Amino acid sequence: MGTRAAFWIGDPRKVKETEWLGCVAWDGYVWMEDKKFASIKTEEEFRTAIDTIKSERNDFADPANGGFPFPWPEDIFLTDCTYAYFDGCVYATWSHNSFKKLLDVICDKSKKWEGNDDPTMINIPIAEKYCYYDRNQPDSIMILSI
Repeated sequence: MGTRAAFWIGDPRKVKETEWLGCVAWDGYVWMEDKKFASIKTEEEFRTAIDTIKSERNDFADPANGGFPFPWPEDIFLTDCTYAYFDGCVYATWSHNSFKKLLDVICDKSKKWEGNDDPTMINIPIAEKYCYYDRNQPDSIMILSI
């Protein structure tokens, strides 16, 4: 199974104030170690970085093409990696852990996620305009039946 990632403008916990930029279905962890990505200073730079990711990959689920690509639109933080630009920098989380400044996580290995769920990160639905699971968007989920 792939490591999925979602990209946002704004804190995704503030559903009505957030913009979903898209998701990748495979290798979504690569930006967890990318100092250049973590050092982004403006929303425009973040959008440009996501546009570059979109143009370079064939597994990018684009909100312009449909709904949320994973079958858990009622809990967006079930997606393995979440990257968001807000408060002037790139934040990241792994599953339901607290958001941390990505540059801090990269520079200080002790700030990695310990696996403790943050109650503010649980059961956060995607905004209504993207609220349906769209099977036509790229995804890495495989269902096998025997």
